[in-house]
Amino acid sequence: MSEGRPDATGIEAFEQHLDRYRATRIEVAAALETMAARLVPKAFGSGPDCLLGLHLPEVAAPLRHVAEALRAGVFRILVLGDLKRGKSTLLNALLGEDLLPVGVTPCTAIITVLRYGSTPRVRVHYQGRPPEEVTVEEFRRRYTVPEAEAQRFAEGESAFPDVSHAEIEYPLSLLEKQVEIVDSPGLNESEERNRITFGYLPRCHAALFILSATQPFTRVETEYLEEHLAGRGYPLFFLVNFWNQLPAMVLRPEDLPEQEARLRARLRERLSPYCQQNGRDRFAERVFEIDALGALRGRQTPGTPAQLAATGIPRFVETLATFLVTERGGAELGRAAAAANAALVRAEEAVRRRLATLDAPAEELRQRLASLEPRFEELNQIRDLTLARIDAEAERQSEAIAVDFERLVADIRRNFSQEFPRYMPPVRLSRLWRADMREQFEGAINAAFHRYIGARVDEWRQRGEARLRDAVTVLGHDVGAYGRDYQAVVRRIDAALAGIEATGAAATDPEDWPAWTRYAVTAHQLLSGESVRAGLEGFDWKKILASASMFVLMNILSARMFGIIVGPLGVLFAAVLAGTLHTRGAMENLVEQMARALREQLPAFAKENRDKIRQAVADAFGDYRARVAGAIQADIEGLRQEIDHLLRRAEDERFSAEQESARLRALLDGEGEAPGLRALARQVREAGG
Repeated sequence: MSEGRPDATGIEAFEQHLDRYRATRIEVAAALETMAARLVPKAFGSGPDCLLGLHLPEVAAPLRHVAEALRAGVFRILVLGDLKRGKSTLLNALLGEDLLPVGVTPCTAIITVLRYGSTPRVRVHYQGRPPEEVTVEEFRRRYTVPEAEAQRFAEGESAFPDVSHAEIEYPLSLLEKQVEIVDSPGLNESEERNRITFGYLPRCHAALFILSATQPFTRVETEYLEEHLAGRGYPLFFLVNFWNQLPAMVLRPEDLPEQEARLRARLRERLSPYCQQNGRDRFAERVFEIDALGALRGRQTPGTPAQLAATGIPRFVETLATFLVTERGGAELGRAAAAANAALVRAEEAVRRRLATLDAPAEELRQRLASLEPRFEELNQIRDLTLARIDAEAERQSEAIAVDFERLVADIRRNFSQEFPRYMPPVRLSRLWRADMREQFEGAINAAFHRYIGARVDEWRQRGEARLRDAVTVLGHDVGAYGRDYQAVVRRIDAALAGIEATGAAATDPEDWPAWTRYAVTAHQLLSGESVRAGLEGFDWKKILASASMFVLMNILSARMFGIIVGPLGVLFAAVLAGTLHTRGAMENLVEQMARALREQLPAFAKENRDKIRQAVADAFGDYRARVAGAIQADIEGLRQEIDHLLRRAEDERFSAEQESARLRALLDGEGEAPGLRALARQVREAGG
């Protein structure tokens, strides 16, 4: 920050935090890559027929994967909020550029992902056709919603139904710090667009929910919080914008403190449930009173520090920086440390194995190796037991979630008449004689039906996720137990190779378990959105269940049922035109006819989709099983190759036990200025500490 120019938003301090973390991330990635290179040397004798040192490509591969993720990883921030809450203004204040559409009335109307690029460009992705590149100016002009049209979209119509999302690349300092921002349309855009927005949440490190101090907790905001965010554990930050406008809402200045106190009490009452973490109330760290427009003006025309602090943005970005770098970044570095430790343990095992057999004659070593086949058979049996346990859990959970799906459908059939009316839009029957008002009412009923079905589906999805979390926790313990048994067999193999008796019980410390167990003991991450950088991206139950539940169920059911209820709507409109129904009776009649149609159609729908739901869960477990199976098999084959190497080494005339011993010890402890594996692993651990 230049002297004499205070930072309007605290962004420069935020960026310094990110710069330091990025330097740490690069340092850790380099250490992991160095470890990987040492485990697959390019010197004489490397490759399948290597005679000297270690050659452990199956151990090096995960290190490279984690290092690649560290270098390429970003902090992804999702911005949520109803229309006209100042989302784009806030983002422009953070970015320091009028990049997104801002004004009194327009709003961003499609999901927009902002990331760094050396040249400004926008790529618009469509449904069913290739993407299109446009300029930033053209994007701002084409994809905004004027106030005159905003009401249509507030009632469920999509502004741009053929557009999936847009990606903006721009050479901005904050984005260059490996930050991506996902700007969403208003919550009262189409329900399908809301669902797409919601699908970004598990992939984001933080979500900013923008509220208005002058109109907090609209019906749409309340429904969105309760139906999509309650009880999910997402890292939410609530920014209450337009706080600076409160003075204009009181008759006398002396009434302002009381007005603010009432609003703060209401915010605490409504938002505290979303600010709990591990039993700790983090309301003060998650709710901020801000003036986004004041912050944007401050970045463009610097004011005094007191004026800037009054916008609330400096305190917010400081808290956000701490959260991203310390909490989220710390977890990321912790996973890197776990990978480094696992690789070090595996390398130390291999070194001990080689050192223990350095002086063994080839014939004696050959005899020892011949006795190991039963031990390898034990490893194969443990592999089969592990996979059978996963298969059994897949069968159990697939059936349980499919049964719960049938229960969901039965509940909708049974309770629709009682539950749906609270989602119904207000209507004046006297106005339905107009064709445009009937069309508007049809759209509102369709949106209400989407919200109702979406809420019921989300309840089912939450139950399914809770069930799976419990299942994978138990599964992780069980697979960990198989890992302990596996490691005990490996130690007996090592003892046989060294010509000694195996001693000691199976290890209870997960750090001493084989590397493949990490797929089991970290399985819970796959349900919490933490798999983004855990090296397990291919196994994503959230994505699969979202596909099975929210999109497939809601869209198919909504489209099918709305097609059916067009008939009841026609009856309603005919009755209105004939003047034979009053408002209450007309709406009750409409709901009952919709319920009747549902009762007729839902049994077939449940039967049609039950197996699809079951297969979606089974496929998720199948992906997980394949990863575990591949990891175990690679470990067994790697162990066989190591042992074959020992025999080839003993038979080779070029081999020097003294040189090999020095080489192996240098690999672990370093030589000269070159750090060994132990020092590199320690460096990774300390970076995360």
